[in-house]
Amino acid sequence: MLFHGTLRTCQVGDDPWRVNPCDRYDCKLCSILRCSFDPSRSQDAMFGHGVYVSPVSSKANIYSKNPSSNLHAMLYANVTLGWTKTLYQAWHGLWQAPDGCDSVTAATRAEGGAVEYPEMVVYREDAICVNSLIIYEL
Repeated sequence: MLFHGTLRTCQVGDDPWRVNPCDRYDCKLCSILRCSFDPSRSQDAMFGHGVYVSPVSSKANIYSKNPSSNLHAMLYANVTLGWTKTLYQAWHGLWQAPDGCDSVTAATRAEGGAVEYPEMVVYREDAICVNSLIIYEL
């Protein structure tokens, strides 16, 4: 189980009785809840176009944004990493895992890598399934 933080532009989850996802295109959280993850919608980040997850909730919190609410939303998901390649530096432009691999794992600075917190990237939507929606306030 790993954490995924993403943009929420609606109020889904603010009221515990209102949990139906909205239809806004810019609400990435509700798009995931409605249709699953879509790696093609991701921007070219440090390790390419994929779904970024972390065992550290603080890492996911960095991406859990909502410009119109003081509540944050984060997903807790089952993730199948399969064969993972550990990367020690950025590899922009990836649309899939390197040959022979199913995912990438970013080495932390403590391990000689380029990231502060552990993170993994999967490039197929069938490698990740939401288990829980976490609503919280900082």
